[in-house]
Amino acid sequence: STAQSAISPWALGGFVAGEGCFAASRTGSFRRDGSPRMRFTFRVAVAQRDRPVLVCLQTMLGRGSIYERVPRSAHWQPNSVFSIGSHSAHRATTIPFMEQYLLPCAKRLQFDRWRAALNEYERLHPNRFGKGPSRCAIADCDRPVRGRGLCRSHYYRVTGY
Repeated sequence: STAQSAISPWALGGFVAGEGCFAASRTGSFRRDGSPRMRFTFRVAVAQRDRPVLVCLQTMLGRGSIYERVPRSAHWQPNSVFSIGSHSAHRATTIPFMEQYLLPCAKRLQFDRWRAALNEYERLHPNRFGKGPSRCAIADCDRPVRGRGLCRSHYYRVTGY
């Protein structure tokens, strides 16, 4: 609506500084090398009455989702939460927006640490999406992976199936 589009990106940057969160957490599963898989999330949670500001932020970024959360206690208000969890969405929208509109503050320091952790994680574990099938983990085997990082014949040898 007109009221939502009237919010400047600088005001949204200030809104993120007050209500936003940049989080890196373990997913519970591990990579083949034993390192934990990580999730990098940008999230803003506010009372439902402030949902129009989240809609404006979502419109400005062009990514993310908004969902409702029921109160965990009887005297709490219901929440609306805006969230982005995709690495490609972070690269395309979250990071450029925050670099430009998030002013120097404690939240900017949190963002800088989060961005550095995301960069390091992607450097250590590059995404293979769109680069074709992974190759078997056995040396000198270039056949595609079928399971557990192994091609079909190596998988059968290892598992006995």
